[in-house]
Amino acid sequence: MDLTELSLRTGIDRRQLRYVLDHELVPRLHIKIVADNVGRPRHFADDVGFAIVVAARLVKLGLPHKTIQTFLSGLFELKIKASDNRPALLYVLQGSFPAFAEFGDGRVRLRIRSPLDEEIDTGWKIPGKRSPPVKDFSPKAVVWLDIGRIRDEVFPPAIEKAKRP
Repeated sequence: MDLTELSLRTGIDRRQLRYVLDHELVPRLHIKIVADNVGRPRHFADDVGFAIVVAARLVKLGLPHKTIQTFLSGLFELKIKASDNRPALLYVLQGSFPAFAEFGDGRVRLRIRSPLDEEIDTGWKIPGKRSPPVKDFSPKAVVWLDIGRIRDEVFPPAIEKAKRP
């Protein structure tokens, strides 16, 4: 996938998507352009495209870069169960059910409506801390993202589930 395809899928202007890359708003994602590739489209995996779109949506909200990086970093760290090695976000990207990410008072959580109609709540986690998430935290202000809908923009129904990360 490249920025043009991602823009067509999501309706987000290519310049906004490029802004996310140029300002390195997606943690642990460093796409460098080799000198002989200048002017050529940057290609990346679909799950990277998902992260770029999430960051672009947060930029549009007017969030500071550091807040976006912290939100995404925390989102990548969440697990459905502490004993599970897979990130909870991978579960969301491979499914087709409602999922919501929240960031409040420096903590992040993921709520998922599973295919069995169960509510899965990762609890509130402080990004970068080894402490376990807590369920009884109540932030005073929350940024809420419908990541199920964002997933469906990046991975339209026409794209087979087998192609998802």
